[in-house]
Amino acid sequence: MSDENMTSGEASAAFVEIKPAAAPPVISVLMPLYQQAGFVAASVASILAQRRVVAEILISDDGSTDGTFQVVQQTVARCLAASPVPHRILLRRGTTRLHRDHVPLLIDKAGCNLVVQAHGD
Repeated sequence: MSDENMTSGEASAAFVEIKPAAAPPVISVLMPLYQQAGFVAASVASILAQRRVVAEILISDDGSTDGTFQVVQQTVARCLAASPVPHRILLRRGTTRLHRDHVPLLIDKAGCNLVVQAHGD
C-alpha cells in the first residue's frame, strides 16, 4: 500500500483514510482485530467484495504482534488493485491493547447511523 501516512511497521492512535467512498456511505462496518493474521485476509476481502451498498469500513488492529496489520494492508491493496471498490476504507494500528475500549473507539469513529461489527476470525 502506498499510503505515506502509515507503513506496515508503524502504529498510530488515529485512523488513516486509505480510500474515500465513491458515494456517501450508508453503513459503517467495524472490524476490531487482535492476533488474527491467520484469518483476517478472507474477512477483509469478503467485506470489500460487498457491492449492494456503499460502506465505510473501519479496520482497527489492537496492537497485534503476529503480523495481522500487515496482512490487512496486503489484502486491502490486493482488493483495490483487482477491482473498483466503492467503499471508504479507514485503517488504524494501535500500539497497546485497548481491550474492552476497542469497540467503543470504533463506534465513536463511525460516521453512519447504521453500524455492523465484524471480526477478523
